[in-house]
Amino acid sequence: MNDMTSRFTLILRLAASAAALSLLAACSGDGVSERPDLLHRVHAQEAPQMLYLPIAAPHSREDSHRLELFGRQYMASGNGPVTIAYPANMQADDAVIATATALRDMGVPSEKILRGPYEPAENARPDLVVSFTSLAAVGSGCPKEWGDPTRDSGNGSPLRFGCTVQQNFAAMIDRPKDLLEPRTSTPADAERRQTVVEKYRAGERTAAERELSQTDTRIQE
Repeated sequence: MNDMTSRFTLILRLAASAAALSLLAACSGDGVSERPDLLHRVHAQEAPQMLYLPIAAPHSREDSHRLELFGRQYMASGNGPVTIAYPANMQADDAVIATATALRDMGVPSEKILRGPYEPAENARPDLVVSFTSLAAVGSGCPKEWGDPTRDSGNGSPLRFGCTVQQNFAAMIDRPKDLLEPRTSTPADAERRQTVVEKYRAGERTAAERELSQTDTRIQE
């Protein structure tokens, strides 16, 4: 009787150990594909931007203001060239030159400004069409449901886990082009570098002298 009881106890212990191991395996999960930045990726998305201007030179004050805002938008989020398109059946050289000059004055490089004709639609008003492609940082969108974690044997993350954080991150990106490529480094200060090297070789302090400010001076009693 004691032998049977011992065997039955051993079987129960083995079953309990197997259940515990299964539970631990379920809780471990791979975790790699469940990171919020992988579940809800932020990416740069292209969108066309267009401005329609009457064919006139010089532009009116209102149109000049619209063009200025458009140029600032290009400088902030433009990707690629700015195109000035004019009706193929009209003489628009003066208006095109005025528009290109205004864009250059805003800081748009000359090599980024393209010009070319287009065929206007029938009965459509002939306009100058200034256009460029902008970049915007967007998230993948948050699902409406969280999912049921009790039905997930792999111990994965809820569907909406980290989605709001990623959406906020996308809204805070000032230059979406940074998602595609890094910015070029600014030139090094060769003069300052040479000064530091010379002082180092001479055994002198390499730090720059700081002028005393009001916060550095002490009141002498």
